[in-house]
Amino acid sequence: MEIIFVIIISSTMPEIKEDILNQSLQLFLKFGIRNMSNEKLAKDLAISTKTLYKYFQNKEALLEEAVLLFHQQQYEALNALSEEEPHAIQFYEIWKRAVDTEYHVNRSFFQELAYYYPKLAVKTEKEISQKLEAKLQSLIQQGIDRGQFRPDINIEVVLESMYLLYAGLVRSEKFKKFNLNAADAYQNTIALFIRGICTINAIATLDKYLTSQKK
Repeated sequence: MEIIFVIIISSTMPEIKEDILNQSLQLFLKFGIRNMSNEKLAKDLAISTKTLYKYFQNKEALLEEAVLLFHQQQYEALNALSEEEPHAIQFYEIWKRAVDTEYHVNRSFFQELAYYYPKLAVKTEKEISQKLEAKLQSLIQQGIDRGQFRPDINIEVVLESMYLLYAGLVRSEKFKKFNLNAADAYQNTIALFIRGICTINAIATLDKYLTSQKK
């Protein structure tokens, strides 16, 4: 199904810029970076290139803000999760939602970002990674303290392993050959890893939660 992009004309410049930024991000995610020249972006957004350059100096400036927006949206989704749920469930949902979001992103987006804009890729990742890692480390530690996660795990090693598995799943072609949907891909990879760091009681809690979600 074709996605129709519409710019809502506003009397204030920041709103126009926000519209351009949000919809440019969706175009980058769907088609990749190299396929979206400034001229192509302007055409798909139904604006002139002059309007585009009015708010963004060049494509790299637009891309930088778009990638930062993407990471910020991911972080906000993480913070929107209920803190009343057991820590094992919170951890499970954080990664599930991340996979649901990124699994359908054009793989070339991240590959092209890293290859053609390496400094930008590092800069934008750094902007959000410290906050994200602190949040996840805190969640795991609280889970250990409350008997949700095994006390013998190394938090930093666990998170590094999660990042590698996640990147392989949603940002590379490694699992594409299996033709899995996002849910099955998650259940056969990251979800299994999460179960491995849970205590027996937490696994029972997680299984009960997943059963309730299917009903």
